[in-house]
Amino acid sequence: MISPRWKFTVAAAALCGLVACGSGPQETVGTGGAQAPPDPAYAALLGALERVEVPTCTPAEAANTGYIALPAPAPEAGHDHSWFRYREGRIYEFGPCQLASGKRNELRIYRYADTTARDLALRDIATRSTRPTSTFAYLDLHAVEIWSPEPSLESPVGQLAQKVHSSIGAMREAWHLDLEPGA
Repeated sequence: MISPRWKFTVAAAALCGLVACGSGPQETVGTGGAQAPPDPAYAALLGALERVEVPTCTPAEAANTGYIALPAPAPEAGHDHSWFRYREGRIYEFGPCQLASGKRNELRIYRYADTTARDLALRDIATRSTRPTSTFAYLDLHAVEIWSPEPSLESPVGQLAQKVHSSIGAMREAWHLDLEPGA
């Protein structure tokens, strides 16, 4: 005879199988080991930091993910500025990690619904008075921004931002807004 507890376990497992909970590949990000939906673009862009040996920091707001998650903005915000039309965003802070949050560099990555929305957002951010140190388009749907509080190459903060800029700029799938894809 099957116990009621076992029946519940089997039913829960079957339901979980129907909605695919816990299945599929997962991405482990940051030192907290938290899992997020897989997106190869985020992993590839983080690889740019690893290639030049720039450390990523775990911000206080990260909730053990290693990045600050930016869910899609409210629809009414997207009507005001194309920049707010992203589907998902993440902010990765990178070294020097001993600095306080807000004094570190940031790598901001946004995923859009389509290339047109992404390109409008890149043009929109380029016209703002507060804008990133550098901006890239990446693949078809992603925008990448490097924000540095100290863009001078004389400081360790600026030097690390430059390393990340060079590494992302060397990726075949990334280009500055003023360049055509593949240029």
